[in-house]
Amino acid sequence: MNSFSLLSLIVSLLAPIPLPPDRIEPVGVELRSEKVSPADIDVGFVESMEDAIARDQARPQEPDYGPNYRGEEQGTWNIPSVRATYFPRSGVHNLVNKWGDTRMGIGFRGTVNLGGVYVSGQAGAGVWSTGVRAVGYLGDTAVATTDWFRDVDNTPSWFNICFQGVDRVVIEAEPVINGAGWYALDDLTFARRGPDGRPQPDTVLDFEDTSFGQKLTGSNYAGLTWEVGTGHFRAAAPGIAGPPKLVDLTAGLGPLVPGPRGGGGTLPILSTNFQGVIRGQANSFSYPPDTCGAVGPTQFVVTVNRNFAIFDKSFGTSIVNMSLGSFLPGSNGDPRVIYDQYSGRWFIIVSDFSTRIYLAVSTTSDANGSWFKTSFVASTDGDTGCFPDYPTLGVDADGIYMGSYMVGCGMTIFAIPKAPLIAGSPTLGTVWAFRGLPYEQAIQPVHTFGTPAVAGQYFTSEQSSTQIRVRRLTNITSTPSLTTVAAVPVPSHGFPPDVPSLGGATPLDSIDNRHMNAVYRNGSIWTAHNVEVSGRAAVRWYEISENTMTTLQVGQVDSPTLNYWMPSIMVNSVGDMVLGFSGADATQYASAYYTGRRATDPTGQTAPPALLQAGVAPQNNIDQYGRNRWGDYSLCSLDPSDDTKLWTIQEYAAATDTWGTWVGRVSFAPPDISGPAPDPMTFAIAPMALGTTSVTMSATPATDATPPVQYLFQCTSATPGGTSSFWQVGETHIDSGLSANTAYSYRLAARDSNTPTPNQSAFSPDHHVATSIETPQGLATGVVGVDFIELVALGTFSNLSEGQSGLYFDSLTPGGDTGLNVWVQGTMATASGLMPDTDYEFVLKARNRDGVETALCDPISVHTYWVSGDCNNDLIFSVESDLDCIVEALLGNETSPPGGAHRIDLNYNEITDGEDIQFILDCLQFGGC
Repeated sequence: MNSFSLLSLIVSLLAPIPLPPDRIEPVGVELRSEKVSPADIDVGFVESMEDAIARDQARPQEPDYGPNYRGEEQGTWNIPSVRATYFPRSGVHNLVNKWGDTRMGIGFRGTVNLGGVYVSGQAGAGVWSTGVRAVGYLGDTAVATTDWFRDVDNTPSWFNICFQGVDRVVIEAEPVINGAGWYALDDLTFARRGPDGRPQPDTVLDFEDTSFGQKLTGSNYAGLTWEVGTGHFRAAAPGIAGPPKLVDLTAGLGPLVPGPRGGGGTLPILSTNFQGVIRGQANSFSYPPDTCGAVGPTQFVVTVNRNFAIFDKSFGTSIVNMSLGSFLPGSNGDPRVIYDQYSGRWFIIVSDFSTRIYLAVSTTSDANGSWFKTSFVASTDGDTGCFPDYPTLGVDADGIYMGSYMVGCGMTIFAIPKAPLIAGSPTLGTVWAFRGLPYEQAIQPVHTFGTPAVAGQYFTSEQSSTQIRVRRLTNITSTPSLTTVAAVPVPSHGFPPDVPSLGGATPLDSIDNRHMNAVYRNGSIWTAHNVEVSGRAAVRWYEISENTMTTLQVGQVDSPTLNYWMPSIMVNSVGDMVLGFSGADATQYASAYYTGRRATDPTGQTAPPALLQAGVAPQNNIDQYGRNRWGDYSLCSLDPSDDTKLWTIQEYAAATDTWGTWVGRVSFAPPDISGPAPDPMTFAIAPMALGTTSVTMSATPATDATPPVQYLFQCTSATPGGTSSFWQVGETHIDSGLSANTAYSYRLAARDSNTPTPNQSAFSPDHHVATSIETPQGLATGVVGVDFIELVALGTFSNLSEGQSGLYFDSLTPGGDTGLNVWVQGTMATASGLMPDTDYEFVLKARNRDGVETALCDPISVHTYWVSGDCNNDLIFSVESDLDCIVEALLGNETSPPGGAHRIDLNYNEITDGEDIQFILDCLQFGGC
């Protein structure tokens, strides 16, 4: 379960901490700063890293478990903090048995009738007590005991105690984890007895007159005695007894499948990556780590609860790893680090969770060199009595900036001019404060790169579930002022639920939807936070236009199974972006993830998440309010040596109840600005006819840095192609629906898949091609003679008069080619010089305008006629030469010539008769035939 109920209420109220009307921030109204008194600013000192290391080595080498470790402490009655308040029954406050103490007493300082109280769970279901009961006392004697009340869940339910005449009550709870069991109480109802022993009107304690994080034990709240708990805790390991023994990060690890969401962005390439700080190093066992780290010219600096570490950024080798308190004496937790690209210095801030914010500034770009260290009182003026929590850090050319929740008061922004801090003899100088701002979980000053269009430093925060507040601080070097410049509309979102993880007794704490960090670059403000999507935690990121104060992009990273949370964001010089975050679900240990996008990717899209480092063990680091702590933030940073390279540090489950951090450098391949090769494109197979209505062609396979490559086969002739001029992935193209024996021209180009604008090659030279001519359907004959035959082509032929088009008539019979064997642009030809009375075979083919020939048609057989009267078979009819043969024929002595024809059948009726005799006589009489 999670803190939806309270957090939603806070969002609806915008500022649960009442503010004077003149402190509310409407858009456009300037708020004037106030100076922190010089008496509240430390002089500071400069010391070498060797001095800090010596201090660390001299400190008692006892484990430091941090404020979230119970140790031997018994429970107390506490009003939980904003983030730790889950299910109040009325208003925004309820009462919690801190540390899950199972035996908690309340003294009434007189006799009362105790009516009852509303009971709910606290934090996640895995730590809820399975039942509570009340034991009433009068003096030292127990006089009444209820049955076990077991309706302990995420809805406050009335526990009807109904004790008469008691002066003390003890709430007993059933333990569920390490001897502890958590619950929350609200609307405690009792009636005191008057002097006459009669009950007075009911008193109902709804705790709305308390403040978040207020401790009631030891106070006189409502005139009652709020006791220290006396429950018996089962001895539980304080997390780790010494430096953790890490398991093999790959052995036995099942497949980790990140959700497929994210969209069409480009995943950056992970290169250098290495182990960061692990819980237990430098004898620090604090949790959560509050993961923070930044990259510099040669080093990567990590600040976590409660370690300070320096790594060689090229190899990941550890240079320094010490207690954070040794590095910055007096500091406690919630550390932040940033590398200032303007001054070449490192800035670190840490809260003491009491009154001060501590600050360390390197004197050079070498984190292993000397540092100026100082602090200032944050809990003063309007924030007196309220301690700084969850401080944030940003920088621009002129100053460093912090936002902090002053617990019990409101939000405060601190601004410090940078010049005194980086001078030869550094001092803290002036600290400006803007106090009493509305509660917005966290106010994130941007890490500014470049110069904003309007001079000043930007801040982002969660104004509501549909608005981002953008503030601008100006004139830091003189008299600063703070203005809310916009309430930027964003898509509505809910608070993220806590995150189940493999082996977790209760879900991991997801915090809320506060902004985790912010960046200004090239006219845009970028920020990211947790949201709820379909009942799971997800990452939401924004790009806000400085000019219009509207969102240019809104992106989301979510999964149908995994929860993603604790994001941080960074943008490089060309607008590429990276996100780092945690991921887990009930089947997976908490792991580190990253994703990103190129500036040219589709708007709002990132790549599907990639695993930075897999978690390998369960995490059950339960704090005083029953939360399984994780986070509370992470960081992405930009490499000052190459501002296209981005770094991230993220948390993962390194061993049982042991958080670890992992550092990774990511970058994008150089932008693809070239078209595919070869350029211009070339044809592997030039356009060629497939038939009378189509042509085929193939491209030379192209290569490019952004595949896949697409090809454009474009028809450029006056008669357009049927299916050309569209982009396709395949290298071969067929253009169909064309006309027979018609000329077409084609050219070819290629393009890559670069977004949003593909890179295109130049076009190839035009290649010309003609479709095939129709294949002849056969031959027919015209006039047939004794020594010639007329041939006629059958079929329809297109453009027969163009180019090399034509028909080719050919004889398959020897001696029959005279007049043939040439290409003609007509449909007829004559074979001449043939033998009479002879069989001849002929064939035909066609060719198109490019000279491409068809197949031969089926052959046709034709017989020439005989020479009539040629009785002696010399192929000449002559009365003189043939007379003797004719006479013999007439006398009946004719021998049949070859072929058996009657060669004196002069009138061609195939018989020799009187008409033939008359023909011969006429020839003889008139001298010829």
